[in-house]
Amino acid sequence: MPCESEGDIVSDDKVANFKKIGMKLQSHDRKVRKQSYIDMEKFLSNEDFNNQELRNIFCETHMYILNGLRDKTETVREQAITFLHYFFINKLPLNDFYLTYLFPVLVERMGSVELIEESEEIRLLLLQLLDAIITKYSNTSQLKPFLCDSVLILAETVKDKYPAIKELSCHTVIKLAKGLPTDFHMQAEILIKPIISCFYHQRYKVRLESINAVGEIIMHSSYKGLDEVIGPLAEKLLTKYLQ
Repeated sequence: MPCESEGDIVSDDKVANFKKIGMKLQSHDRKVRKQSYIDMEKFLSNEDFNNQELRNIFCETHMYILNGLRDKTETVREQAITFLHYFFINKLPLNDFYLTYLFPVLVERMGSVELIEESEEIRLLLLQLLDAIITKYSNTSQLKPFLCDSVLILAETVKDKYPAIKELSCHTVIKLAKGLPTDFHMQAEILIKPIISCFYHQRYKVRLESINAVGEIIMHSSYKGLDEVIGPLAEKLLTKYLQ
């Protein structure tokens, strides 16, 4: 069973108290929902938890916690991401069990051709969360099952109109390649065309990160990937030379 005991001694009081706070996420009042995320983070930071307690807390509340990413109020979504960043990065141990629940929501919010998350700031926060997860799980077998989802997300976020998201997307691609060096080649070429579009961006940092990202992709792809890149690179170099 997904939430079976792992053998640690469990304090039912801690789990129950956390769940009580988490139930406020179902309130119709947006201020109460936002405050609930703040209170949950305070609770986690003020107590010591073993792995089984954290697992039980997650199993009891993840449905409500993750649903905050779909909240109709932007400030609640922002607070939800802040909490999830703390929960997944600072508290939960390395375990793909937790990522199994998180990634479908990340794909839903960021990996669709249709723009689901309308706020640029929220999209950036979500991408920062993905970036932090890749950093934490880098070079572990726990990250491998989420390679396809990560690439699907990054192939869309790199095309975002917001320059900061483009730049971070390219940077995260490099992290993903280095975090899964023996597996990245299976998905690498999917990212080439979206990233090449950043070669022509007006911002220097976006162009620089896109070139760095393409370089990393080429190191993990076949000659077909190189063929796709040579033309745009030559065009940029020739344009600069002829100016």
